[in-house]
Amino acid sequence: MRLSRRVNVRRIRGALFEVLMDHFESWRLFRTIVEGGSFRRAGQMVGVSPSVPARVPAFIDHAVAYFEER
Repeated sequence: MRLSRRVNVRRIRGALFEVLMDHFESWRLFRTIVEGGSFRRAGQMVGVSPSVPARVPAFIDHAVAYFEER
């Protein structure tokens, strides 16, 4: 009996879309942090707790380091 390895293209596209949107939202939130001047104010502007914007700089740093290696 042979097992078939079928690739679910919709599932892959969906996952890729989520990753790209998370990336886009992080950059948008970074812009809001800069414009607002603080994590607290950025959180209020976006409607999330201040701890969410506080995690964005680490993500941005990781993304920039990834592209610097290439």
